[in-house]
Amino acid sequence: MSQRQHGIATGLILVGGLALFVGFSKGLDTLAEQREPSEKTEQPDFYQQALNYGWQAAVAAQTAKTSQEWAIVSSLWSQAIGKLQSVPKNNPNYAALQQKISEYRIYREYAQLQQQSSSLPDAETKR
Repeated sequence: MSQRQHGIATGLILVGGLALFVGFSKGLDTLAEQREPSEKTEQPDFYQQALNYGWQAAVAAQTAKTSQEWAIVSSLWSQAIGKLQSVPKNNPNYAALQQKISEYRIYREYAQLQQQSSSLPDAETKR
C-alpha cells in the first residue's frame, strides 16, 4: 500500500462519514491519475474489430457452399455490424460508419439468402 493510499484508508477509518467523503474524493483523484493513461489504451477499437469480422466474412463467403457455411458468413456480418454500432456517436467518422453498417447489412442479407437457397433440396433448386 502506498503512502498516499494509506493516508486515505486511515482518514476513512478515523473520521467516519465526513472523512469518507473527503477520502472518497481523494481516492477518485488517485484512481483517475492511475487509470487515465491505461483507459485510453484499453478502450476497444470497435471499428477495427468490425473490419476484422467483415474481412473474415468476405473471405468465408468466397468458398461457402452449404447452408451451414453461409450461416457462419451471416453470423460474421452480424458481428461486424454489432461492432460498428458500438462505435461512440462522438467518433469523428460516425457518419461514414453508418454507411458501412448499411453495406454490411446488404452483405448479410445476401449471405442469408444463400443460406436459405443452399438448404433447399436439389429437386426444388432445379425447377
